[in-house]
Amino acid sequence: MIASIFLYAAIGITVEIVFNAFRIYFSKNDRDLSLKGSASIWMLPIYGFGLTYGLDFIFYTMSLISGGSLLRWVSYPFWVWAAELIIGLPTKRKLWDYSDIKYNWKGVISFQHYPAWMLFGIAIETLRPYTDGILL
Repeated sequence: MIASIFLYAAIGITVEIVFNAFRIYFSKNDRDLSLKGSASIWMLPIYGFGLTYGLDFIFYTMSLISGGSLLRWVSYPFWVWAAELIIGLPTKRKLWDYSDIKYNWKGVISFQHYPAWMLFGIAIETLRPYTDGILL
């Protein structure tokens, strides 16, 4: 499981940096081709543990509600928002800040990222069987 935590931490942080680079590129009038993205180093354990154990929890919980993939896929952003609230509100740390995004709640969660979180969940879910075989 340690290898899974490190792998998913690396995948999560890489995707976040690339996503932020393109988000900044397309949201500003100055199209800087350096594509500088950033993320907090504290996101490594969040992605590592979240994508290792959190995904198992989501699979188990959603299987109790419905066996279908569609409901699970649609629910991914809600799980992410729950994690963002659990981590973001009590710590009062700005590991991420959605304040500059149109549809946000207290800068802690961004409703605008719903499709991105859903696609990220589906991508990790699709990747998971291949990585589990390598890492176990």
